[in-house]
Amino acid sequence: MSCCCRSLDSKISILETKLAAAKAKQKALGNGTVVARRKYTMVIGINTAFSSRKRRDSVRSTWMPQDFYIKVDDDVHVNIATLGSILQEHVKKPRVYIGCMKSGPVLAKKGVKYHEPEYWKFGEVGNKYFRHATGQLYAISKDLATYISVNQQMLHKFANEDVSLGSWVLGLDVEHVDERRLCCGTPPDCETRARLGSTCAVSFDWKCSGICKSVDRMAEVHKRCGEDENAVWSKQGMAQLL
Repeated sequence: MSCCCRSLDSKISILETKLAAAKAKQKALGNGTVVARRKYTMVIGINTAFSSRKRRDSVRSTWMPQDFYIKVDDDVHVNIATLGSILQEHVKKPRVYIGCMKSGPVLAKKGVKYHEPEYWKFGEVGNKYFRHATGQLYAISKDLATYISVNQQMLHKFANEDVSLGSWVLGLDVEHVDERRLCCGTPPDCETRARLGSTCAVSFDWKCSGICKSVDRMAEVHKRCGEDENAVWSKQGMAQLL
């Protein structure tokens, strides 16, 4: 196991070295020369294990300013071109928070899944949370991402990260976009929607808060609900994603 970790660390170090060299080369080429820069639509942050910090950091070091920042769990199915098309509908808006908006119960009882230790802050027992995007996938515009980054030391974190994000934007002048294509069910739901011409951007099983047995079923979900492999390039403006 330790040998495997050393091998992974070595590969990551090589990747980071190459990245640094590429950045230096780009900077050198830019001296005295106007270098065209591609404009990217979104950055997708994938939720991974704590042990994957080096991999996360090596990816983050490559990020450039984007129109949207997206959080997505690693056990949901995502159609990238469809997601990009949805974001393009809101790209000119100044402050936007996009996701499947919900308002679930505040769970005060200890030991249950999604227990909220600070339940008393939400009023009487049995109350519901304020409207916020479900945690499987949501997107925020770059100005909101900047606001969170600048003020992160002062922003309170609740037990559930989707609730935390919802609380951070609640008092701001932000448009909440309830987009149901970001929370489709797995087959037959997403498959039926695709046949009707409404391809889902995100599919998962609500009862599992992701695709149940995702390692075994992801390929099947993609086969039945995935967009065409050329969709990223065929949809208008999607070439910007790569």
